[in-house]
Amino acid sequence: MTGATDLLRRLVGRRLTTASGRLNTVIEVRPPHVIVSTERSPNGQPVPVAWVDDALSRLLRDGCVELHPRTSTYRSAFIGAVLLTLPGARASGSPPVITLDAPPQLETTTGAFTFEGDLERFGIATRRGEQALLRQRLFASATDADCAICGETYPVRFLRAAHIKKRAVCTEEEARDLDHIAMPACLLGCDALFEAGYQCRQA
Repeated sequence: MTGATDLLRRLVGRRLTTASGRLNTVIEVRPPHVIVSTERSPNGQPVPVAWVDDALSRLLRDGCVELHPRTSTYRSAFIGAVLLTLPGARASGSPPVITLDAPPQLETTTGAFTFEGDLERFGIATRRGEQALLRQRLFASATDADCAICGETYPVRFLRAAHIKKRAVCTEEEARDLDHIAMPACLLGCDALFEAGYQCRQA
């Protein structure tokens, strides 16, 4: 169930679109349940994480999963919305079936590896509205600054305005508190390690 729990925690606060176009929002993950807000239940209702995990396992194993109460429980619409956040996932048919696109294959003509897919793909991404002001607050006009984790000094282009608490689980008040929510973290390892949950100690 770890895979489904981790996936759901990354989706906290995001508005998810079901295959029929309705909106669901993951409010909180409290194993063995995830709390989900819908148009009918704006304050949230519990959904067993095990249901999401079962559908996720079948999708990864078989490459497709049908979203129908007889196969995916009565919260199949929400489960489908979660699965559609996976790279390469798409929905089709009625009742909807979620499928995963097969990963691109390497062609080995004349003994050389070549890629036959599109080299560029277009999409829509959201941006963090406070990011520019957050960097300005941390670095101002400085050209160099210290990484808050390893203590080394780097040019600011090698430092990220890293959230001390994961932004996805911040309250709106916390996310707007630019004086206390972030720290400089270097891109030479500290930012990635901290994001992955590793504890770093200065020498």
